Amino acid sequence: MGGGREALPGDHAVANPSLAGLITLDHVGIAVEDIEAAMKNFGGLLGIQRWHHVRFRTRARYRGRPQTIGGYVATGSLGSLNIELVQPIEGSWTAADALSKRGEGLYHVGYRTNVEVGPLIERCAKEQVGVALTGLGDDDALLFAYLDAEDLHGVTVEIVGPSPLPNDFILSYQELVVSGGHLLQA
Repeated sequence: MGGGREALPGDHAVANPSLAGLITLDHVGIAVEDIEAAMKNFGGLLGIQRWHHVRFRTRARYRGRPQTIGGYVATGSLGSLNIELVQPIEGSWTAADALSKRGEGLYHVGYRTNVEVGPLIERCAKEQVGVALTGLGDDDALLFAYLDAEDLHGVTVEIVGPSPLPNDFILSYQELVVSGGHLLQA
């Protein structure tokens, strides 16, 4: 076995089922009721002055049911880690459920990958980790997947893949700057 350790009882000579080396930490997702207030608060507290603000809508499967989900997402950079504020406005999905069950707060850890999402979630299934939400692109390509928090000790993990976004995914886009407690167009 690799990794600099001796083989342990129960180790098998099979391909490594983990996602290590295939995903890279990208962001933490925070569910919010009012995205503009959250941009101002996090902007002031953490010094995030520039936000990329998007309204999106996409087809998805949530807990096995097809539906349309949508919301506002604002992304700000803290060096190599992004803060992703999410205000759900359409459909039942992870952010909406987090708000209704627990209120505002951290609700996922987001990773990016350069490989297709489908084979990664197949690996997760082999490890008994389910998928709560998948975002669907053109020809049902998997744009992203949210692994089920119930299988990961209460932590929701998002994996964002390389598939291109459908033309109708982004409904609006703005670059905003926090200045003096106000949001201004960049």
